[in-house]
Amino acid sequence: MDVRQVPVIGIGALMGLSSDAEVDDALRGAKQELLHRNDRQRVQHCKLCAPSFVCLWKQSAPFFVLPKTAADSPPTDKIERLDEDQNQWLDEVTLPGFRNEMQLYYKKMERIARRLLKVFAVALGEKPAVFDKFYDGNHSSILRLNHYPMAPEPEKTMGVYHHTDFGALTILLQDGEVASLQVLHRDSQTWVNVPPRKGTYSINGALVGAF
Repeated sequence: MDVRQVPVIGIGALMGLSSDAEVDDALRGAKQELLHRNDRQRVQHCKLCAPSFVCLWKQSAPFFVLPKTAADSPPTDKIERLDEDQNQWLDEVTLPGFRNEMQLYYKKMERIARRLLKVFAVALGEKPAVFDKFYDGNHSSILRLNHYPMAPEPEKTMGVYHHTDFGALTILLQDGEVASLQVLHRDSQTWVNVPPRKGTYSINGALVGAF
């Protein structure tokens, strides 16, 4: 196996533990075999809802128009943020079931992220719960739906510019049709493609180590 290949690691047993306390105990010494048992049904529901939302953008464009002046822009400072109910959801008639599925999926991803942060903490020589204090209560975690359709002429097509993840931890579900994800192999300083794999997530936790 090429050392530049991205490894696939099962986390089923880790997610099967009922509480963070059990996770802490397991990571402190108990041996746990990490099996791959993702909640495929929840993932599938989310994947079915996402295209419906993307297809509505032309009809719903005025709903998402950005403010025309800086004075009207919503505050971005943490202190000035709006209430918790700042998401602007389309009604059930326009997009039935979308809000419920997205909220359930968000909670699932948040739970996975918290468990993975404990694993990263141990790998960095810290206690499993060292990152917990940074993610209690309000935090900046977001669920983003990016749509990358096949582009016959990529150089002439508008899209999300190449970028690096800005959060401490990213959990990415690739759709299996468009392969555009790459990671930098540190030793060789070469960019390596990460092809989509059915039933898996791509995890980026590089910034956790930096923090």
